[in-house]
Amino acid sequence: MFKAKVDTEQLAAYFVVFHASVFGTDALKNIAALCDFHFRDEKTFTEAFWEWFVFGLYCVGLGVNSHCDFALRKTILDGFHAQIYSALENAGATAHRRFAVEQTLIEYEGHGSQSSVARLAVQKIFDRPRGVLSADSMQARELRVAIHESFKATLKEADRLFAQFTV
Repeated sequence: MFKAKVDTEQLAAYFVVFHASVFGTDALKNIAALCDFHFRDEKTFTEAFWEWFVFGLYCVGLGVNSHCDFALRKTILDGFHAQIYSALENAGATAHRRFAVEQTLIEYEGHGSQSSVARLAVQKIFDRPRGVLSADSMQARELRVAIHESFKATLKEADRLFAQFTV
């Protein structure tokens, strides 16, 4: 099978677009609606969105990691993060927001299995203020399934992309 050649910046840009489509505000609202979850107010939704956004960065990173050696992985993800942070800066995000994004991403990367990451994501995204969503409730389980599906979709898209293109 013939693979089209792309450079790492093109691939990184594609992942930025993909991230925006799967981990944007509409996707978060859809998951909440699907699971009959209601955010308390706009501030709570905004906080949840930032957590959702970072979870998406984590998912894209895992998708890239599974297809590349260290050097190529680093180049693609450095380009991806540079484009993400540039877009955040252009949208008015502060240095404090960038630091918070980076710290949360490190927290996700430090978690082990997919199931514990989904559990962490549900807690960080939907349990606002902390303790209102029982981790063992049916709603929390539904949210974990929905989050896991977004995670799987990201890995599947990375598989498709790396099958179609060579860098």
